Amino acid sequence: KKVLLIDMDLRKPAVHDLFDLKNTAGLLDVLRTDRKTHDRTVPVVQVSPRLQLLLTGGVPPDPVTLLTSDALRSLVKESSQVFDWVIIDTPPAAFLPDCKLLSTVVDAAMLVVRAFVTPYPLVQQVVDAVGHDKIVGVVLNHAEHVRGGGGYYYYNYGYYGYGGYYGGAQAAR
Repeated sequence: KKVLLIDMDLRKPAVHDLFDLKNTAGLLDVLRTDRKTHDRTVPVVQVSPRLQLLLTGGVPPDPVTLLTSDALRSLVKESSQVFDWVIIDTPPAAFLPDCKLLSTVVDAAMLVVRAFVTPYPLVQQVVDAVGHDKIVGVVLNHAEHVRGGGGYYYYNYGYYGYGGYYGGAQAAR
C-alpha cells in the first residue's frame, strides 16, 4: 500500500527527527499558498517505495487557523485520492484542540494511549471529543513485557499502581 504520513503537530513537530531529516519545507508551505493560482506541488519526502512523508516545514504562529482552513481539507481529500493510507500524526489529543478540529477532516482515528499513565477519564474525554464512531482502535504504548511461564506478562508500576496481563486473562487490580 502507498502511505503518506503527515506531521500535523504544528507546535512540536517530531516526524522529521524520527527519520533524521531537516524540517525545511512541508505542510506550512502547502497551507499558506493559494493552491488555485500557484504551483500545486506538495513537498513530500520519499523514505521507501511505499512511504512518503509530509513534514510540517516549521512551526506557525497560529496553528488553529491552519487546521481549520479549506486548504487543509483539500490537501487531505486530494491525498486520499493518491495514497491508499493517509496517516496524520497529531499532538496529544487531551490537551489541545487540534485532534477535535482534525476529526472533521478524517475518516477514522486511532488513539495512542500510554500504558498505566493516561487516566481512563482522560481517554473517555478524547473519545467523546473526537467521536466514538470515528475511533477504529487504540495503540497501547510504553507497556513492558517479560517472557515467562505459559505466556507473556505485561507489567508496569505507574499512575494506577500495579497492573498486569497474563497471556489471555487480565489480572485483577
